[in-house]
Amino acid sequence: MLTLHINSDIVPMKLILLTPPDFFVEEDKILTALFEEGLDLLHLRKPGSEPVYSERLLSLLPENHYKQIVVHDHFYLKEEFNLKGIHLNGRNPQPPAYYKGHISKSFHHIEDLKA
Repeated sequence: MLTLHINSDIVPMKLILLTPPDFFVEEDKILTALFEEGLDLLHLRKPGSEPVYSERLLSLLPENHYKQIVVHDHFYLKEEFNLKGIHLNGRNPQPPAYYKGHISKSFHHIEDLKA
């Protein structure tokens, strides 16, 4: 757990990582090492990729880290791998109708929060 010291207060921080958009050699090994070193949350972000490649990457990661992974695409992977949740974005602005669970969403402009 990372901590931030503000004045005399200690504020716990989480280490969150977004994957690069392209797959790369031994990505599973690097992600596993990052989890083992304290990575709190991984956002699997592979825009435009075929689902089979994300499935393959997930299958190579230790199952005990699945609850620390959020997917940005191919939302069915959340249920298939029992992941933490889904992330909404411009490609996928709405959750599936059936979805119940953790949802995150990013905003690029303050006006988006008001909409």
